[in-house]
Amino acid sequence: NPSLSKVFCSLLYWGEGNKTGYRVAFINSDPIMIGSFIKLFRLSFDLDESKLRALVHIHEYHNEMEIKDYWSKITNIPLSQFTKSYLKPHTGKTTKLGYKGTIRISYSDTRIVDELKAVYNGLAKSLGL
Repeated sequence: NPSLSKVFCSLLYWGEGNKTGYRVAFINSDPIMIGSFIKLFRLSFDLDESKLRALVHIHEYHNEMEIKDYWSKITNIPLSQFTKSYLKPHTGKTTKLGYKGTIRISYSDTRIVDELKAVYNGLAKSLGL
């Protein structure tokens, strides 16, 4: 159901999305949350897939291509649409085994940004907030 998908997509965006600017930007390290968001996003809107971008945040101990390949499989975003990775400073205190970094999915479209905000703001208003 596209309408219900849009509500769920909007709620995920409300919690984990960047609410400033002209683009939808969603960032997380949980592959299930990322997979859910991108699936709902695609079901909710008629997207130009070539406008999707992905950026991974990794530490120096990560294999960049392995991490990009991992997230590409989860999101179905081609590697050619991944931008230069962000290398996060590592304090050296902890290394999380199996950690695949964080991914930010971006899509530039102010109309979609406005629609997602309208949905979650409408929900908040209906709750008296």
